[in-house]
Amino acid sequence: MKKRFYYPMVVVFLSPAFFNTAFADYSKEFDQCIDTWGSSTQSVVRCMNEELQTRDELLNKAYKQYMARIQDFRKEDLRNTQRLWIKYTDAKCGMLYHSESGSGGLEDSSDCMIQETTLRTKELNEGW
Repeated sequence: MKKRFYYPMVVVFLSPAFFNTAFADYSKEFDQCIDTWGSSTQSVVRCMNEELQTRDELLNKAYKQYMARIQDFRKEDLRNTQRLWIKYTDAKCGMLYHSESGSGGLEDSSDCMIQETTLRTKELNEGW
């Protein structure tokens, strides 16, 4: 069976319009990073890692603020919940990348981490 390569799909994926909408909810710093380093997979992952670091800092801040405002007897529950969230997120997003999946899986995994971190931050900021 002959494998077909669908060039129109590649053109759509690599077009600037797709790239701009795929990362629409990322920060302006992410856009600046892409402008600086380019849109190769390696550059995108580098910029995504920087975005994740920023989002992780916001998560840590939200966690500390939430921890400070809850009752003492609930603090251990929050710690346990956060540890479980980390395990879940690592497993969920880690599943998207495998050494055999190619570099696209790395972008998917990074995007998953960013999205999950953003959602968790929102949960903590809203106080559930």
